[in-house]
Amino acid sequence: MSVDIELQRLRNGPVADRDELEASWLADVVDGLMRAGDAPLQVEWRASRVVDLVEVSATVRGEVSFDCGRCTAPRQLRVEASFVHHFVPHGQLDAGDQGEETDGEDVSEHDGLRIDLAPLCQEHFVLALPTAPTCVDDEPTDEAACDERTAALLAAWNKPVEEATSPWAALRDVEVKQA
Repeated sequence: MSVDIELQRLRNGPVADRDELEASWLADVVDGLMRAGDAPLQVEWRASRVVDLVEVSATVRGEVSFDCGRCTAPRQLRVEASFVHHFVPHGQLDAGDQGEETDGEDVSEHDGLRIDLAPLCQEHFVLALPTAPTCVDDEPTDEAACDERTAALLAAWNKPVEEATSPWAALRDVEVKQA
């Protein structure tokens, strides 16, 4: 699914709109760390055109589910990413003065007919995701509960192995004779 802006719509001034972006692509990007929510991502955008330069500002909102990186509890996280991007006609990206800098602005080329915002929305949404999500990302007031669940997991993992179940238990009674 794409989020298209028809450049002809911008002839009479700025245009704002809302679109939906299917979130099925997210599974390929985050490799099992997170799962897309049930609803598609919501995209709100505003575009304006001055001569051939198109400026687009957009906000992408959606939900992802994940297992806490500390206590493994299942959680939901609302994610919001905003960005501004500029588009110039094809072939004019490097047509500026030799020493001219863009001051960190994101600039791409458009084909003169339309702009597909889907790749930019996907990129900025992924960049807004936490790298190691925890319960605190979902609910900042849940830190104490996450700490308790984490302590319980650590206690279970660090429980000493009973000798009867240890594969080395039989060697305890072996005597080594000195020659």
